[in-house]
Formats: sequence, structure tokens, C-alpha cells
Amino acid sequence: MVTRPWLWPILAAVALVMAAVMLIFSGDAERQAVAAILQAQRDIAAVQEVHVEVDPAALHAAEADLSAAHTAFNEKRYEAARDAALKASQAAQKLLANRSSAPNR
Repeated sequence: MVTRPWLWPILAAVALVMAAVMLIFSGDAERQAVAAILQAQRDIAAVQEVHVEVDPAALHAAEADLSAAHTAFNEKRYEAARDAALKASQAAQKLLANRSSAPNR
């Protein structure tokens, strides 16, 4: 499945609005989950914006973890949401690091 490039900025904007509302009315666990989800979205978007070859399976896994984080958050499982978002963020950061350390072609 190919993700359209314009989809991530729209999802990020929606998430930012959701985050603002949630931060106003939420508890600490919710805030941590929202912050982790937003960071994961930024990290994955950064990988997608570089327009270079990355391991598609690893990128798909990071996107799946982010989706799992959204699902857990919607089910009010904030710790699971935070953990899944952190996993997605770490995977995306690893992809960026691997890309940065790879020899230029």
C-alpha cells in the first residue's frame, strides 16, 4: 500500500488539534501518549519526506506501530498507546540514521 504524500500533513494537523484538546482536558498518561504519538508522526513523516530508498518493510512496521498507537489511544489504553508510539518513533529514527550513515550513491 502506497501512502499519498499529502496524507501525513493532514493527519498531523488533525492530530495536533486533537492533542491540543486532549492536553486541556486530559490526565498525565493521556498527555504522554499524545506527545509520543505526535513525535512518532513527525519521525515517520521525516522518513517519508527524504524521498530516498529505505527498507519498505521497516517503514511499514513503523506505520503499523503508529496505527496501533492510535487504536490503543482511542480505546483509552494510554500506556499501550505510548509504548506503540515510542516503538514507531524509534523505528523511524533508526531508518533515518541508517539512511544518513549509508554511502551516497
